[in-house]
Amino acid sequence: MEFPESAQDRAHDENAMENWVAIRDSKDPAGPVLFLVEHEWRVLLRRIKSGHYDPD
Repeated sequence: MEFPESAQDRAHDENAMENWVAIRDSKDPAGPVLFLVEHEWRVLLRRIKSGHYDPD
């Protein structure tokens, strides 16, 4: 798994990676990976659960 350059800079040890969440399309497991910091992940989940991204 390759990390974006900014993540590589911050991931010099395993502890640094604990703050990242990797998201991948389950239908395309070899596809691209989106990396979010934990706070961004929590915000995304909250918005999904609230219906923020539901089609009109």
